[in-house]
Amino acid sequence: MPADLRPIVPGLGFEPSTPSTLGRVATWIVFVVMCVGAWGSVAFEASYLLTAAEGVAFLVALPTYIVLLRRGTAGEPGGPHGRIPGIGWTNIVLLVLLPVFMTAYGAANAPLLGSHSVRGHWDQYVPTIPAFIVPYLFTYVWVVSTVTFLAARRIDRQLRTVLVAGLIGVGTAITTFFLFQTDVDTIALSQGAYGDVFGSWMRYMDQHMFANPDYGDFPSVHVLWSVTLAIAWIRRDRRWWSAGAVVLAASIIVATQVLHQHSLMAAMYGAIVAVATYAVSWWLLEYRPAMRHLRDQRAV
Repeated sequence: MPADLRPIVPGLGFEPSTPSTLGRVATWIVFVVMCVGAWGSVAFEASYLLTAAEGVAFLVALPTYIVLLRRGTAGEPGGPHGRIPGIGWTNIVLLVLLPVFMTAYGAANAPLLGSHSVRGHWDQYVPTIPAFIVPYLFTYVWVVSTVTFLAARRIDRQLRTVLVAGLIGVGTAITTFFLFQTDVDTIALSQGAYGDVFGSWMRYMDQHMFANPDYGDFPSVHVLWSVTLAIAWIRRDRRWWSAGAVVLAASIIVATQVLHQHSLMAAMYGAIVAVATYAVSWWLLEYRPAMRHLRDQRAV
């Protein structure tokens, strides 16, 4: 593919980034705060730390993105500094909707009109491995840090695709809760696994951070986000980042099983929703506009 066409033909995931000192600092602040919130919430048995970390991250990421949008970039010829482009406004709205949707997802973890079990034959053979709580909780860090990274580097098009895919995915999960609610008793399945340090983290998560039983079993939003983010990082076209994203996503998917937070069917449903929503979002928001732009250029 000719180099001059790569920015408008997104087949390889190419989109130039705009590094800045402000963007780097904001990304690192968000990453550190989310790490403290995610693992501190279970290590110190203070679940509010995760909520507080997400709030701080939002208050850092959104203003940073607005400042960078107003500065403008070299990729916006003819646009005066101080004016936010249309895709920027779209992303701002999506960034605001992200915590709203995630809060609604958490609120759906409650009994409604009766629940079902989607645990199959193979789920009974899954062992309990408490150490996998580390990648499981890292999902929260990964979601917020990735969104912040894309925003802070002004990778606007891919940021929009990730946010739309993720929000549609979470919306699908919430809709599923209302139409076909499921539950899983994580405490019963994890008996005897609360002995060591990671086991104590599991106990706190099972008994305090999430409702018992857990009504958010189907689909797994952890799997949904991990697959979505893996696709996003693969598209950055960096070999080590791509490999790391795949390994991390696989670790999170395994964690949902060996921590008994989700059934195998729930994990599969989450992966299917992630691939479908990202494909649709990419096709509508990137591929079609790029092809239309390319046709207009050739017509000239």
